[in-house]
Amino acid sequence: ETIENKSTGVIKIEAAITTTDKNHFHGGCVGRSQEASGTIKTATNRGSVTTSTALGGGTLYLGGVVGEITATVTTANNHGAITVAGSHTGTSYIGGISGKTTAAVTTANNYGAIDVSSNADGGKRYIAGIAPQLYGGGTGLTNHATGDITTNLQKGSNTYVSGICGF
Repeated sequence: ETIENKSTGVIKIEAAITTTDKNHFHGGCVGRSQEASGTIKTATNRGSVTTSTALGGGTLYLGGVVGEITATVTTANNHGAITVAGSHTGTSYIGGISGKTTAAVTTANNYGAIDVSSNADGGKRYIAGIAPQLYGGGTGLTNHATGDITTNLQKGSNTYVSGICGF
């Protein structure tokens, strides 16, 4: 039930992935959780999550705690900075807690700054302090980040940025 990354180091993803049809799931504690009937209780990440790689196409789901989740989350905390650099021509979902969440989230706190600087053409970027996609709704969601949510995206990118969640 409790998941915690106590390391204050960096979780760094560096690999040239050139596929155009694959999805990428990166998280401080879990990359992807597809157990819709489950619950994640008390998940905390203390390390920075950094990707500076050529991801090619596909969709990037990146979160301080989990990349993509279908289970209910009852307490999640991210203390690490999130940095996304490199080229990626697909769509990106980047959040302090989760990139994409399809279940309810209760009590989520992000303390880490988010910096997205991609040199890719095209693609959409959804960036939020908690989760850019939060389909199951949420309560007690707070972005305490002492740093900013910053983007430095190149031409042809549609970018949507929010302090808590996008939609």
